[in-house]
Amino acid sequence: MPEPRKRPLLPLPTPTKGRAGVRVNLTLTPELCAQLDRIERHTGTGRATLLREMIEANLATFVSMGDALDLAAEKKLDAFSVLSRTLDELQDQAGQMSLEMKRTRRRAMRQKKAISQ
Repeated sequence: MPEPRKRPLLPLPTPTKGRAGVRVNLTLTPELCAQLDRIERHTGTGRATLLREMIEANLATFVSMGDALDLAAEKKLDAFSVLSRTLDELQDQAGQMSLEMKRTRRRAMRQKKAISQ
């Protein structure tokens, strides 16, 4: 397998004057765009804001992935442990989200039952 082409690290981009962040252009599949629009109808939050918030919420995961890839590029075995720890953390986060959703549903069901009585 050929070695990946090594690109020099680029300096951190600086925001355009008057902007809080750096502008990035994305091309989305029609299916993804439709799902974002569906969420927007319910929340009133635009596509860009939804994507930015999702990415920001997972910044630690991106940092861990970058660390693991840096280690892998240096051919260090620690890369596997870093990736494994990242996956474990994601699994824990998903479990916590699932528990919170179940609690919210049960709370709503109790409220609905109390109102109907």
